[in-house]
Amino acid sequence: MEPPSSFDRESSSPVSLWASVTPCLSSFESLHGERRCEVAIVGGGFMGLSAALDLAEASVDVVLVEAAEIGWGASGRNNGLIAPLPEAQSRTILPRGESASDTQRLLTSFRLTADNRLIMGGASTTAGKDHTRLLPHLYRAARHRFPDLDGLSWRFGWSGYLALTQDHLPRIFNVADGLHAGIGCNGRGIAMATAVGVELAKIVRGMAVHDCDVPVHKVKRVFGFSLRHPGVAAAVYWKRALDSMERRMSRRSGAT
Repeated sequence: MEPPSSFDRESSSPVSLWASVTPCLSSFESLHGERRCEVAIVGGGFMGLSAALDLAEASVDVVLVEAAEIGWGASGRNNGLIAPLPEAQSRTILPRGESASDTQRLLTSFRLTADNRLIMGGASTTAGKDHTRLLPHLYRAARHRFPDLDGLSWRFGWSGYLALTQDHLPRIFNVADGLHAGIGCNGRGIAMATAVGVELAKIVRGMAVHDCDVPVHKVKRVFGFSLRHPGVAAAVYWKRALDSMERRMSRRSGAT
């Protein structure tokens, strides 16, 4: 499969379908000096915007600050490959427009947009903002899932970071008095981050933490955090090997 035509590893903004179809936002004022408000929110992703909207609707004086642009971080980087499909092919691979994923340890997900674009995402290798190693794994996954699409030209390709927790559930941390942070959407941030944002807004407005639908914790030191990069890379290689072994065993059992 051909690499995405819009691949731009030097860009500081996500080169993605979402960036291409989102209208340019009006320019916002830069923060200079001091600005007083009842609630300050740092980060203009799904979570921050959800919290800000909930607070604003409750007539709370809230200010949201973002270092780059709205949706610049993980919120603008969900999934990773886009390919426009002829209608005949889209009816073949996902005839009812389902959203789906496999059951591997390093899963891949895939769905169709309303205008027949195939979106694929996965965690087959570590990437961050540099996705040169990730995209070949997604190409192979696409060929494996949909062999009829071999040779298809992929229009976009991008990557980002996952915030993982051991139980795959998000967290709210009470960093200090009056200071809370939400994290850990485990690659499902569109729904989870939006919901966590609402819960953060409720806490700010006085809801008791034991009534929160998301676990609230004190910040604590994570053992081995300085080794997270090699540790995650090793875990990815190990789980990829297990997935590969299971696929080979499955093919052998199917052949008999």
